[in-house]
Parts: sequence; structure tokens; C-alpha cells
Amino acid sequence: MSLNALTCQAELQKYDLVPRKYHGQVFTVDENVILELIQAIKSVYQPGTKVVEIGAGLGYITEKLAEHFDDIDALEIDEKMCSILNKKFIQQKNVRILSQDILTYPLPQKDYILVGNIPFHASGKLYRRFMSDESHKPYGMVFI
Repeated sequence: MSLNALTCQAELQKYDLVPRKYHGQVFTVDENVILELIQAIKSVYQPGTKVVEIGAGLGYITEKLAEHFDDIDALEIDEKMCSILNKKFIQQKNVRILSQDILTYPLPQKDYILVGNIPFHASGKLYRRFMSDESHKPYGMVFI
């Protein structure tokens, strides 16, 4: 199945989902953009790192992350989407789906990098937490 706006819309209808503006739910469906994100992550990635995806949504970026990286925490604040993600990635040993807000996410005990398509309205709090408040900072952030 090719990823595009129509396949995303069909999946949203299949699960009776309406994107929530409050959560900044906008789905990246351009495969070229996702591949560019993966390449950007690879350019800073260090082996043994945990990849923390913020806002996994329907798992389009998560799917590509799983193909390239060994240890992924995919965070999704929407519990209904988390349920869908758990079904999609049940066989993936390198992906852990968490119903979690990034602002309350317990930091990994090892090196980590933050990635994803984050909503603009959440960026200030996110940067403040990870660049000012936390002593164990990510060594990289790659966002769309």
C-alpha cells in the first residue's frame, strides 16, 4: 500500500478517528519527507542510542524508524491511537509503544535522541524541558 493522504484518510475512517487539533494531530504522509527525516536521524545517530518518537500517530514514521533503528520508544498521547499502534507493531521487538505525553516521559537511562513531527504549540515546552530543565539531555533532536 502506497502512503498518501487518501490512505491516511481511509485509515482514519476505518478506526473512526478524527484528528484532534488540541493534540496537534497532523499526519506525515509524504514518503519522501519521512525518508528525509530518517536520513537526518542517521546523520547524527550513534549506535546504542534509544530513539524517542514524539507523537507516533498512525505509525507512518514509526514504521520507517523500525526498519533502521534497534531501540525505539514511540510515544502517543491519544489512547485510541495507542491501541491501533499496539496492534500494528505487536511483532516489532525493537518498538515499544507508550501512551505517554513527552512532557512526563521518564528519561531513558542511556543516550537518546528525540524525533518526530511535533506540533508547533508544543515545541516551547518541549525545548524548555529537554534543553533547560533536564540534566540528562538528548544528544540530538530531529523534527519535521
